[in-house]
Amino acid sequence: MKNSALITFLLTALIICVAVSCKKSNGISIGNSRIVYVNYTNTNGQANYYRIVYDGNNNVDSIINTGGGSDTGHNGFLALNYLNSSFSITDENNNSNIVDINTSLQIDTIFSTGTNYTFMLYNGSQIGSVNVNTPISAYPYYMTSITDYTYSNGDIAAVNATGAAETYDYDQSKSGQIGDPQRITEFLDYGRAYTQSAHLATDMYLNGTWQEKYFYNIDSYGRIQQMTRVINNGTGGTNDTAYYVYGYNL
Repeated sequence: MKNSALITFLLTALIICVAVSCKKSNGISIGNSRIVYVNYTNTNGQANYYRIVYDGNNNVDSIINTGGGSDTGHNGFLALNYLNSSFSITDENNNSNIVDINTSLQIDTIFSTGTNYTFMLYNGSQIGSVNVNTPISAYPYYMTSITDYTYSNGDIAAVNATGAAETYDYDQSKSGQIGDPQRITEFLDYGRAYTQSAHLATDMYLNGTWQEKYFYNIDSYGRIQQMTRVINNGTGGTNDTAYYVYGYNL
């Protein structure tokens, strides 16, 4: 009986070791997986299907967007062209933004098609503030709108702008990543995100009132396969629901 128990234990240990070894040999993780498609749908009938193409340096080369719901027939793209410490983003209508990046490869400044420009201030790897400069006719000829970020335990605790304060709850057991609710829009707009949290957000509150809730389907490597975003439309309103489905290169 003792020998039988020992053999069972050794076989179980061997299976676990092989599984761990295979997982390591595949080299698949959140850090080295790149999103290659995002399928977005919502309860209002909108559907957008994004395809992401990368260059030889693992930078986003282009983002192709096809409408498939109430916006069927819409076809768009963003083409990204890199040059030293900046890159351009050109859409299907030939409108372009110029994005400067710093030595840590973070977005530093965004020069829009118009005369607006946005610059970021960081505290190490964490975004400290996003500052949008809009031209005005009187001195100092620019009006600056500032959004400040504060952190707790590596997560964005609060986002404060004029008249609006967002706060978040997190699931400490799940790792933050490019497909999370704080980063995915930035990624689809610029090919990279300027915000980051160590964990996945579960709820967002606006001025103390619950505004959004997030649900996730996570694969065996900790990557988001699907994110469901429920949006509060206020008292008596029907909550909107949006779905994000992700595909990866590995």
